[in-house]
Amino acid sequence: MKNFQGYSTLIFFITILAIGFLSVDNYGTTNDEYTQRLSGFITLNYLGQLFLPEITNKYTFDKNFPSFDNMPDQLRYYGGTILHTPLAFLEILFGIEDKKNIFLFKHYIYFTIYFLSLICFFDILKKRYKNWKYGILGVVLLFLSPRIFANSFYNNLDIPFMAFLLIATCFGLRFLNKPNKKYIFLFSLFSAISIDIRLIGILLPFFICTTFLINGFKKKNLKKTLLTLISVFLLTIFMIILFWPMLWENPIQNMIKVILNLANHPLNLNVFFLGKTISVTDVPWYYLFTWIFISTPILNISLFFFGILTFLTILFGINKRMKLKDLDINFIFLIFVPILIPITLGSTLYNGWRHVYFIYPYMVYFMVFFVFFIIEKIDLKKF
Repeated sequence: MKNFQGYSTLIFFITILAIGFLSVDNYGTTNDEYTQRLSGFITLNYLGQLFLPEITNKYTFDKNFPSFDNMPDQLRYYGGTILHTPLAFLEILFGIEDKKNIFLFKHYIYFTIYFLSLICFFDILKKRYKNWKYGILGVVLLFLSPRIFANSFYNNLDIPFMAFLLIATCFGLRFLNKPNKKYIFLFSLFSAISIDIRLIGILLPFFICTTFLINGFKKKNLKKTLLTLISVFLLTIFMIILFWPMLWENPIQNMIKVILNLANHPLNLNVFFLGKTISVTDVPWYYLFTWIFISTPILNISLFFFGILTFLTILFGINKRMKLKDLDINFIFLIFVPILIPITLGSTLYNGWRHVYFIYPYMVYFMVFFVFFIIEKIDLKKF
């Protein structure tokens, strides 16, 4: 049985990887990719001049990159350096010069990162429901979502952010169960990468560490708990700064500038929404909810709705057939808090719900939650 499970899982993921690689040529590029590519080269040039000026001058003698200090605000305060600077280096290392091949290469990288996050998602579901088949179901629901599938090739920030956050979630849950040095490091590492891509990634370590603290209180092991959390905090902060050169000179002041820029993102654009053209700074509170609903398969939306309903019946003691776990509570927060933040702050929203694509795996989690409840906790023979 274990061999069957192992071989089936291996074939399943090989199939997903093959489908992805065979689909790369079907998708084009976006303006954001050109912008982030420039950002990657500006940062790479800055690092090269700082550490290896002679080698850097050899490769940039005919290039005229803006200086790091004079980088436009849309590049300076927008995350993604941790991803696009290494990609710029690889572009030079492999000698890729043709623009089409450059972006195809990047699309393979984006999908590979997404693919690795699917393996982590499988691990999360398998451990939660003690059955590998629910892991397969969750991955299928996530992978076959049309909006997420298409974006996994050309979306150079939102999908990589979703992927790294999912990987951080996997190691965060392992950290909760076994807070050793290995999982402290991996959780901090991927949390830092996520935060460097999108600042809202700070929500995950906040929720995970809060859960860890509460559990420490329950176990009456407060001293060890606090020391562990301090280790996670310091290591994460160190790597956030390490991976984001813009923070090196003045971490606190520059981070404040990033936060202020994101809270009041200057953008003079209009969007077409429900038959009207409106400013991106004046979208209604139901903008994200509407886009999520109309661009997600109706089966998935239905499963999610019943999953949340089932969760609430358990939470309020109406349904006692199943018990909630820490990750159930954390994932509820990871779905709804990111939606409520821009609504509350009146943040700039455009291009549908791509800025909150990262909540979708946690939505899928509750789709599987409902399926698990129906199959495992209800005796269908009585109906």
